Amino acid sequence: MMEVVDCMEQVIAGFGRDIALFVIGHQESENAGIKYLSAWIIPLVSDIPVCYLESGALFDPAEL
Repeated sequence: MMEVVDCMEQVIAGFGRDIALFVIGHQESENAGIKYLSAWIIPLVSDIPVCYLESGALFDPAEL
């Protein structure tokens, strides 16, 4: 299985320019940082809609 970073390296090579990838939130401990990031980035990309969506716990460790 191809990792996300490997895939992005191929995409960057195909476009021939720098691009960005944000892999956002899969642990509850990341929520504060992601919430801050969403507020911080809004002025930088005013033409792109940005919002923070609270996802809560995606996995129940008891079910793993």
